[in-house]
Amino acid sequence: NAQSKIYGGLSYSDIFTDYGPFNTYLRDATGAPVSNGNVNVGGQYVTVAQSNFVTSSPLSGTNKRVFAGYEGVLAKDYKLKLDVSRVDRSDYFTTIGTGGTAVGGPGTQSDNPNVGTDASAQLSFPVGDKHMLVSGLSIHRDTVNRSTFALSNWRDVQTVTATNNGFTGEATTTSAYVQDEMTVTDKLTVYAGVRADNWSTQGSYFQNTAPVKAVNYAERSQTAFSPKLSAVYKPAETVT
Repeated sequence: NAQSKIYGGLSYSDIFTDYGPFNTYLRDATGAPVSNGNVNVGGQYVTVAQSNFVTSSPLSGTNKRVFAGYEGVLAKDYKLKLDVSRVDRSDYFTTIGTGGTAVGGPGTQSDNPNVGTDASAQLSFPVGDKHMLVSGLSIHRDTVNRSTFALSNWRDVQTVTATNNGFTGEATTTSAYVQDEMTVTDKLTVYAGVRADNWSTQGSYFQNTAPVKAVNYAERSQTAFSPKLSAVYKPAETVT
């Protein structure tokens, strides 16, 4: 209606990068192209392998986002804003291993699914004729669950032979704030407020290749307080 609205939406994006043949500009004494072995470059010998000419691909990534919100007026003078959103990201890439060539051989695949979530609420209301209070709460949360797999053919993500390592983690920031907008005179406005942020995180890590290990990271947190004091003076309508 005239005093309130709701909104929402969603988005999706997808990216995929494949690979093509590489090109070497190195030449041996006969002028033939070289991508393996020892090469004489200006009188200095360097050792090259096909793995020097390729990049981490195929790689793929997707992003899915959904959001919704509300803005309205409660009990005439109370303005309320609500927001919530979630982003799901999923990506993977492959990396050539020792002994691999441009067209195959051993390697690894890294999967990195992660999620971000945000929510906030803000309430604004007048107190008397000279004060406007703005208060709010917000939360931001990230989670990740990454794994690295061994591939018998690094160009084919279907050739998984084992799980090498991985980690999980989560981080959350919770915030609260309040601000008073004080009208001192028609030309002078003073703002005073404070914000508190609490950040916490925890996670785990494992490795199945030598040296085999598993580590759990206990939850830890930090809290910060941020005060605010400012003034706005308008000597004239066109000058602030």
